[in-house]
Amino acid sequence: MHSLIGNSTSAKFIFFALDDVTPTIDEKKIKNLFAVKRINVYQRHGHYSSQLGPINNFFFLKRQGIFESQSYNDQGFTHVVRLDQDCELNVTIELAFSDTVMGCLHLNDDLLKSLNTILDELSELKRHIGAVESGKNRFLSNLNEIRELKFMRNQFLIPENQVVVDIFKNYALAERQSIQQRFNEWYQLAQWKVNPIASNDELSQAA
Repeated sequence: MHSLIGNSTSAKFIFFALDDVTPTIDEKKIKNLFAVKRINVYQRHGHYSSQLGPINNFFFLKRQGIFESQSYNDQGFTHVVRLDQDCELNVTIELAFSDTVMGCLHLNDDLLKSLNTILDELSELKRHIGAVESGKNRFLSNLNEIRELKFMRNQFLIPENQVVVDIFKNYALAERQSIQQRFNEWYQLAQWKVNPIASNDELSQAA
């Protein structure tokens, strides 16, 4: 069991990316909007950093594209608010915190476990893709060197560069598509969707 979830079967989270302009979370406003007396606020690099790390990586990959970068050095969320699973999300939250909210998720142990699995498999796949890309580039470089050999008599046996490029053109294409689909499906399952119904009083509080 992930201690981030607590003793309940699931919990709901709002992920904030704060900066020097907005350095702290307005806990009072959040409590008022959700009509709750208590919320839990965690820092990204605080007590739950190891459990929050994969979620931060998820948001990075969602923003950048899962095959666009080999690292997660991009600035992610800085703080997390945890609420009970019974809390409902509505448009007032987006209106009140649109500049700082990175995302809202409804998580349980199974979802956290499956996210770790997806990220591990994605990392392994990207490692293989990177190795193949490096090998292809070395091969092309070696072909160019072979063509330049002074006494090479069998130039017709040396493949054109485009032939080599075409060999690796669709490398791991099915695997890429599969993990992209799993990544998207995970988000659909984990996303804490907004309840579009909000009263005039709620909209006034967010203003």
